[in-house]
Amino acid sequence: MYKGQQQYFYIIMRTYDSRPPWEALQALYIHSLQLQHLLGYITQQEALACAAVLRDSAKRASAKAAHQRPPRPPPPEGFSHEDNVAMGTTCGWTR
Repeated sequence: MYKGQQQYFYIIMRTYDSRPPWEALQALYIHSLQLQHLLGYITQQEALACAAVLRDSAKRASAKAAHQRPPRPPPPEGFSHEDNVAMGTTCGWTR
């Protein structure tokens, strides 16, 4: 493929990638847990338990999906996944 074709293909692939919205949804859920804890609706132990369930579920889903799809081709020169993520996925939640 020519460079322009590679870039076009990568843009299409990036458009249909569900990972960034999924990561944003996970971050939103973690922030919701933090807020519920700060407001006193749930204990810190409950918030940590819910976050652990989310993390473990995401790991299992990721491992399952990795076995079901072919490896992703590297992006063309000048493109990167990090440049195109709409929202950050770090939430500052620590154990």
